[in-house]
Amino acid sequence: MPVDPHGWTIFCDDIRPEVGGKFSFMGVYRGIMFVHSDFPVTLPKFGLAIHYRVDFDDARLGDVSVNIFLPGDGEREPSVQAVIPVSKMIVENDPASAVGDTFREFGFNVILAPLTLKERGRVRVRAVGGAGVIKLGSIRVERGPTNGTPATNPN
Repeated sequence: MPVDPHGWTIFCDDIRPEVGGKFSFMGVYRGIMFVHSDFPVTLPKFGLAIHYRVDFDDARLGDVSVNIFLPGDGEREPSVQAVIPVSKMIVENDPASAVGDTFREFGFNVILAPLTLKERGRVRVRAVGGAGVIKLGSIRVERGPTNGTPATNPN
């Protein structure tokens, strides 16, 4: 049964390659990132592990533009943009096979270093292609408490 194009993003402080094609994600955020100084704030590093998947037989299969919007960006002008040609997407399973799902996907890691965030808001990741705009994830950026008590994540 075909599945609509979809994806996800892991937001973290750093992404480290490991032996055997694995990656370690350091300082993974869950829904919200607290910063502990006034805006604008500069982070030494900010990592995004971005993934996108579309069924092999989907008529909307094509090149995909990945857009990263930072707080303060408009809806049409991302801070970071990359185009992933369909020819560079990995084919999972053999399209002629009757066993298992068959889809194309890509995954790549982005390290923004340093990253200056002008204001509070959301970091949003979107894929734009034949399937329209696919939300790949977002994280809210807020000013955290300054009284020495750790902020708690509402998730």
